[in-house]
Amino acid sequence: MFGLFKKPTKPPLTSPVVDLARFSLDDLRIGQPVPTDSPYHPHFLPSPDEPGATRYHNPRSGLELTTKDGVVDSIFLALRKFSGRLARDGQPLDIRHESTELEVATEFGEPYWKDVSDPLEVIDFHEFHSGEIEIQFEFPDMCQLEFITILSPGILADPAQRKSYGVTKPWPPSSTP
Repeated sequence: MFGLFKKPTKPPLTSPVVDLARFSLDDLRIGQPVPTDSPYHPHFLPSPDEPGATRYHNPRSGLELTTKDGVVDSIFLALRKFSGRLARDGQPLDIRHESTELEVATEFGEPYWKDVSDPLEVIDFHEFHSGEIEIQFEFPDMCQLEFITILSPGILADPAQRKSYGVTKPWPPSSTP
């Protein structure tokens, strides 16, 4: 009888904290393996599209995480549904889905690149650690922040993507926080 029942696992936190300076969600950090004792660990499912990739997706919470070979490579937030909190170096950050592009720029500075190719959407690309980590702030209605994506490597790390976005600045970015 022993060993027939799986030890219960803690569910993912109901009020997660995403730290935009630490590139983390609670105990998960971009570019680091998922700790086996993380409450998220048992909830990652294999990605049907990519071998070696897994995904945690909870549409009701506005949160999606992906890994590649066990390492966290993206954190995606749909801010209208996101039930957690945003932080910067552990301190509360007053960025929310009603935030404007100016408010985000006040907190994070001017983006490395701004995509305005879609007349109804703006995506601000902020690059960190010489382009190894990217945060995208998306404004689908050109007014209010809707989505935040933290990636490693970022989309703009790919020369073909930089070309498709029309990036004219040097790569990697010369000065990043």
